[in-house]
Amino acid sequence: MGVFSVLAVSTAASAAQQVLWYPFDDVSDSTVITDASGNAHNGMVKGGVTLTGDAAYLNGSNGYIDMPDNIMTGLNAISVTAEIYIEPDQATPYFIYGMGNISGDQGNGYLFTTGNHYRTSISTCHWTCEQNTATPNAGLPRGQWIHIAYTLGNGVGVLYLDGKEVARNESITISPGDIGSGTTVENFLGRSLYSADRYFHGAIGDFQVWNGVLSAAEIAASVPKQVLWYPFTDNASSTVVTDASGHDRNGTVVGGVTLNGNVAILDGSSGYIDMPDNIMAGLDAISVTTNVYIEDNQASPYFIYGMGNISGERGNGYLFTTGNYYRTTISSCHWSCEQNAGVSGQNLSRGQWHHLAYTLANNVGTLYLDGTEVARNSNVTLTPAEIGSGMTTANFLGRSLYSADNYLNGRIDDFQIWDGALSASAIATAAKAALADVELTDAESVSADASALTVVNADDVRGHLYLPQTGANGTSINWQTSASAVIATDGIVHRAPACTSPGTPSGCGETRYVTLTATVSKGSESATRTFQTTVPPLKTLAAFEGYMFTYFTGEGSANGEQVYFALSNGNNPLSWKTLNGDNPVLTTTLGEQGARDPFILRSPEGDKFYMIATDLKIYGNGDWGRSQTWGSQSLLVWESNDLVNWSDARLVKVSPNTAGNTWAPEAFWDSDSQSYVVFWASKIYDDETHSNSTYNKMLYATTRDFVHFSEAKTWVDAGYSTIDSTIIKHNGLYYRFTKDERSASESACGKFILAETSSYLTNLNWSFLAECIGKGTLSAGEGPLIFKSNTEEKWYMFIDEFGGRGYIPFETTNLDAGQWSASSGYSLPSSPRHGTVLSITASEYQAIQNKWGN
Repeated sequence: MGVFSVLAVSTAASAAQQVLWYPFDDVSDSTVITDASGNAHNGMVKGGVTLTGDAAYLNGSNGYIDMPDNIMTGLNAISVTAEIYIEPDQATPYFIYGMGNISGDQGNGYLFTTGNHYRTSISTCHWTCEQNTATPNAGLPRGQWIHIAYTLGNGVGVLYLDGKEVARNESITISPGDIGSGTTVENFLGRSLYSADRYFHGAIGDFQVWNGVLSAAEIAASVPKQVLWYPFTDNASSTVVTDASGHDRNGTVVGGVTLNGNVAILDGSSGYIDMPDNIMAGLDAISVTTNVYIEDNQASPYFIYGMGNISGERGNGYLFTTGNYYRTTISSCHWSCEQNAGVSGQNLSRGQWHHLAYTLANNVGTLYLDGTEVARNSNVTLTPAEIGSGMTTANFLGRSLYSADNYLNGRIDDFQIWDGALSASAIATAAKAALADVELTDAESVSADASALTVVNADDVRGHLYLPQTGANGTSINWQTSASAVIATDGIVHRAPACTSPGTPSGCGETRYVTLTATVSKGSESATRTFQTTVPPLKTLAAFEGYMFTYFTGEGSANGEQVYFALSNGNNPLSWKTLNGDNPVLTTTLGEQGARDPFILRSPEGDKFYMIATDLKIYGNGDWGRSQTWGSQSLLVWESNDLVNWSDARLVKVSPNTAGNTWAPEAFWDSDSQSYVVFWASKIYDDETHSNSTYNKMLYATTRDFVHFSEAKTWVDAGYSTIDSTIIKHNGLYYRFTKDERSASESACGKFILAETSSYLTNLNWSFLAECIGKGTLSAGEGPLIFKSNTEEKWYMFIDEFGGRGYIPFETTNLDAGQWSASSGYSLPSSPRHGTVLSITASEYQAIQNKWGN
């Protein structure tokens, strides 16, 4: 299938010696490719090259990697291996790699590999001296990951594709060390040695050069092995599922299963596929991928697949994936030993196709949905091989290892097991290809969109609801409500008022129950879904008598990029005490595995809180370049009703595919749209190669539930980089404070704060108020947070003197003046960085103190 992980041939096992190895996993410097061989043969990035963390993506126009001079000196034999992905639009002729010299506009002695047609050539002059090892007019496949290798020794050149020999030349008279008499100064990845040729357009991973000839077995060992592959395209037998991996691990149809030549259709009552025994024997690492379609009436609990053993009525050591909630679990016994990688509380949507993938290697289990990582567990202590000591006799597709569970009701396609962990790039590529082939009928579109419908927090409706009018598959959705005065068909919610004395209104304090009905239709097909909702009454919000501070502490420590809490000493916003022993309160292992710039806000009703944060971790890599080119397109979300009990973190994608980052998200309630406006900074590239030069703009989207977001729109495009906007509203006017990212040489107010005003939140043309805020007191400033005093007509702004003292408080009694003075006599937590100060009531203060007070 041509999808690979980053695996290296063991230097201990091979007679060959590694000359150079680029695994592309060190992204600490976006201009340097680190040589992991120990020989310090680092490469230099030239032009349009992006490092993704497991590969180098080359833009096809000017991007390549310049390797050191003379890397073939003294080599009488050589092996070159690489993982590559060639874009479908690759222009020809091109080199994947070329090592040698240039004279004028052509190569003058070289070793190169090209994919059109697939061959490796060695020459002591130019094309007239070439000695080829070539496939007969066969080009390399495009749009998928493949593994290529070439070995040359004792006059024999051998060419491999995906671990298998595809060409041989036993009459080669040149050795690599003969090229330039050992002197080679043009050694390139992604660039030809002929000036008229094209640059490589695609990705390169795990590039290796060896002194010596790797054996065929060693070449094969460097490629992840397919253990089992059920493409379901062979319907010659209605009882046998053919294994296309070449290992004859055919499956046996049991009960209600139909093979239609494309997929396996399971009836949900008795049908499953019995896979052979011991299919995980010897697997210290594993990848499992499949495409699955779950019918709307799927009963829970259920397994999509389960591999292990059964003791009595329950599993006894297994690996399984389920969609309710979506997770993959490995266990050495039964449920009490389970180690999960899952999306807590989020079920796999039904009535539509999904691509699922799970990888486990080196104690890290990673779960993917439709090509995107959605969960990770970095503390898995069990390997697949340890389940039953390699002996597993209950390996099923569509059946659980617990007898009380339900069978899978749906369809399975392209089920694969691999020995090794597939890369994120490979999984994303496979998912994109799989989902691109799916064409739904009107009935399937209706079923998929009806299944995907949710009413977030239906059992505790505290704010307006997201009730979509259209589905992802072109359906229309019409809503009806049993009580429009409580929940209208546009999702506007009216909670019963709180009971106050005197003047208690009628119906105060009532919990109200509303049935929502959605009719999903397309063409002549339709389906309905009903949702029972509970709407609690409003609460009376007491006076604010203190402050809560959420922040991170920086990239200088392993835990610095997580969420810390602090409380003010009484109602003094300039005096603070840390909480939880000065350790983070909220943490994440999702996505980039860091949470920076935490922003907390209270709902307009007063009794719901959302925390959002930047999905970013710089500690351990230091790569600010990658973080703005191939950083996260998602933000982190937590929610709470009381500031003490918080949900698990979730990642929500809000930025477009052309975004390189999603930084410092904040949100503000917009009464005009009756939704939250969420805004953040992103570098937006021209296309999904992220290869052109660009700068950070401020984007925004709207949401009512921090689950469903509108499409992102540009909010601020100053023609130069701006980040870290924050908002406060006073007397009907919005005040926005933003960091000007220009340098001091570009603007006298560069690296300080700009203030603007507007009468409405999503205005694209705000009015200038002030600039250079913080200059004179700070060396530079970013990450402004702003809040109003609980006790007087005064506002505070904390500005982060990044690279210096961290947050420094400023204050003003007149927002319209645009003048801020540094506060005195303050005592902040140690090293607070970009965060939020929230006004809180006495009871909220006490609850937080009781939970995390030192």
